[in-house]
Amino acid sequence: MARARAFVGTVFHALDVCKVECLEDAVVVVGETGQIVAVDKESELLTLQDRFGFNKDDVTRLERGKFLIPGLVDTHCHASQYSYTGTGLDLPLMDWLDRYTFPAEARLKESALAKDVYTKAVNATLRSGSTAVAYFATIYTDSTLDLCEIIENAGQRGFVGKVNMDSNCPDFYRETTAESLSETKRFIEAVQSRGWKNITPVITPRFTLTCSKTLLDGLGQMAEQYKLPIQTHINENSREIEIAKELRPDCKDYLDTYAQSGLLTDRTIFAHCVHNTPAETELIKSREAGVSHCPTSNLSIRSGVMDTRHFFDLDVKLSLGTDVAGGYSCSMIHAMRTAVLNSNVCSFSKAPSYQPLSHYDAFYMATLGGCKVLGIDKQAGNFQVGKDFDAIVVDTTAHNSPIDIFQFDSQSDIFQKFIFNGDDRNVRSVFVRGKEVIFPRV
Repeated sequence: MARARAFVGTVFHALDVCKVECLEDAVVVVGETGQIVAVDKESELLTLQDRFGFNKDDVTRLERGKFLIPGLVDTHCHASQYSYTGTGLDLPLMDWLDRYTFPAEARLKESALAKDVYTKAVNATLRSGSTAVAYFATIYTDSTLDLCEIIENAGQRGFVGKVNMDSNCPDFYRETTAESLSETKRFIEAVQSRGWKNITPVITPRFTLTCSKTLLDGLGQMAEQYKLPIQTHINENSREIEIAKELRPDCKDYLDTYAQSGLLTDRTIFAHCVHNTPAETELIKSREAGVSHCPTSNLSIRSGVMDTRHFFDLDVKLSLGTDVAGGYSCSMIHAMRTAVLNSNVCSFSKAPSYQPLSHYDAFYMATLGGCKVLGIDKQAGNFQVGKDFDAIVVDTTAHNSPIDIFQFDSQSDIFQKFIFNGDDRNVRSVFVRGKEVIFPRV
């Protein structure tokens, strides 16, 4: 039977937007069921041992250079594109989809290849500390269920979508409208029937350009029927927006193509939002939908520079996504520092009073902000008592670490060095719901 355990040392977590807390000489106690039962000062350790029934062997001490942070949350990742991550970054979005993405995803109809790609993708995200990920799979139901099983067995929280596409896509990678809807229903009910505790099915129209209005309408009805999250793309690329207007002249803007079909809800995750109109951003806020900022892919396939400070100022639910494979790294550590650089670039054309994002803002987006967008902020995202212990032990002193620390570095300095210099070598341990996740190291 599992016992309570404790972590003693430095803790960083976000309490809210622009409010990151550093607790030094702290104790975090994790109960038998994997929930946080106490957060206190190290001086109270013996009292906590008596109260919760753990002993000194159940205590993990984090020496200088090590600290505890919440698990990282990736709100936009194409597991189906992992096989070509780091290649094919020579084209803008629409050409990139035709030349690289659709052929790569179509290959995953073959089960053995799909399992290989998905296993490697999930392991790569876990190595970098992602405890919850919103994944796009492919149009193929069976291999999407394979992805779910891989995530479940790995112990990660997975928000998984079978992709929907019935229009303006290659014949070799296309569904009929009826097939897309019936297979989505089959996917949802298969997930729900298997009792997986880590998997949430997600309604996943790729984007308006590849989905007929009939398909979008049906998916909106399904999202309401099953009370499911929704994930899609919007306003990523200028040409994409032009095509959306051409295809849907009945809509006042790109967002309206989703709103008309019931796909704009407080459970919707909109990836990108680089080129939103003010009206679109205001409506996303008023409907309490979430945004996944994908700075690496926005820059690498030349989509644009998102003004994330504007979204913060409007109090839009804001998170971070790796967007593999438009993003060339599945590391949320990399996404955090790229978000800061993206905001710095945005500031070049702003007034001197403009405040680009700090590394603390990016950390919030990658942890509690991500949980809010996924609708799990009551269960995870920081170390408040009662939440699940989704956490990472960071070790900046690990063998071959890319980080050097010095005697004059404060704990906040070491934390900042991790954000800007760290990688998976510094992820010592990963926990989901209090259970350590074991994954292969490379």
